[in-house]
This record gives sequence, structure tokens and C-alpha cells, in this order.
Amino acid sequence: MGNQDRPYIEVRMRFSQEDDGQWTAECEELGTAGYADTLERAREAIADLVVLHLNGLEDFGTREAFFEKWGIKVHAPPDGPHRRQSTADESAYMPGTLPKCYRGPA
Repeated sequence: MGNQDRPYIEVRMRFSQEDDGQWTAECEELGTAGYADTLERAREAIADLVVLHLNGLEDFGTREAFFEKWGIKVHAPPDGPHRRQSTADESAYMPGTLPKCYRGPA
């Protein structure tokens, strides 16, 4: 089963550049944050951190409780020809897609 055939969650990423030039990245829904020297590296860092966070929730069996507590909705995969296609601009965990390495529910 491909990632587009699996349930997914939508998350928002917020990026900002600090006065010292560092970029910060935050996943609002998960409360996961990171920083890097460039925007591209900040995107990579937050994508990796979100995957680690989600995999940790899954490994400890706390994903459902965490999602319920924070109001994170799991969406059913889209059907048919109107299926959303991810774009090259999206990093591993942008809204509407699950990262390839996320081992979430099938």
C-alpha cells in the first residue's frame, strides 16, 4: 500500500528567521521544533523531528491518546481520480501527506 492509500494527518509548519540569521521551524500540532542555518535545512530538520515524534508515539502506543488530547484528526485516504498529489516543494511531512518512513496505521 502506497502512502497516498493510507490515512493521514494535516500539520502546519511555521518557519521564521531570527535576528542572528538562524531559521526556526515548528510543527504547531505536535509542538515539535528545531532550528538550522538555512530555511532548507530547517525544513529538513522539522520533517525529521516530526517523523521521530510520530514514530515514538506509535512505538509507545500513545498515538491515539496524544491525537485525541491535542485534537489531531486522522483523515481517510482520498478515493479515485481526485486523489491529492504531493508536490516537489513539500518536504517529508507537509499538510496532506505522510512521510515515507512514518509507520502509522495501515
